[in-house]
Amino acid sequence: MTDTFVWSVMIIGLLGFAAIAYLVSTDATTAFDLSVMSYFIERGETVSPLGPPWVEEIFLELTALGGGTVLTLVALLVLTGLFITRHRGAGLTLMATLVSGTIIPYGLKFLFDRPRPDLVAHLDRTFTASFPSAHATVSMIYWISIATIIARFIDHAILRRFIYYSTFSLVILIGLSRIYLGVHWPSDVIAGWLLGLAWAAFCWLLANRFAIDKTA
Repeated sequence: MTDTFVWSVMIIGLLGFAAIAYLVSTDATTAFDLSVMSYFIERGETVSPLGPPWVEEIFLELTALGGGTVLTLVALLVLTGLFITRHRGAGLTLMATLVSGTIIPYGLKFLFDRPRPDLVAHLDRTFTASFPSAHATVSMIYWISIATIIARFIDHAILRRFIYYSTFSLVILIGLSRIYLGVHWPSDVIAGWLLGLAWAAFCWLLANRFAIDKTA
């Protein structure tokens, strides 16, 4: 990835997040949110998420991949590997990226204090406000940053692209799981993706600026 590409990703992510945040603050996303969420809802005698119970189980398992427990364990394993192999620069950069990236969305949740959707019973327990989706933001930051670190040690270009594309696809599925489980509005998730991508790009640029590479 070139610096120009990463700068573009960061700027687009920040502008996109700012635009959605403004629209959310003026309730301009309501129609869009309700329209998208209607595709995930099954109406009958009761209103419930679309599909049989095993579909719900799939999305619960997907959402766990963006939860604090899984992300913390994966991050600790990767960080341990980096420090054992004496790649301290990469390890410290990744640690700073992940810690700061975890704090940001929760601060914004407090600022916007958007209520969670109540169209269906929540299939996952929640304790914070809705905007932006912390699952979408933090999973984007964690998985993309970890994939970027791993890709630095791989010389095969096709394999590097596979890592990036598969990781990005996983993050998209995690975000969609939040909508399906009824705990987030679509605009929460989209804003989280954009914010997470922008922060991951920003930290990537800082790492390159201070020459933190695989020999650090």
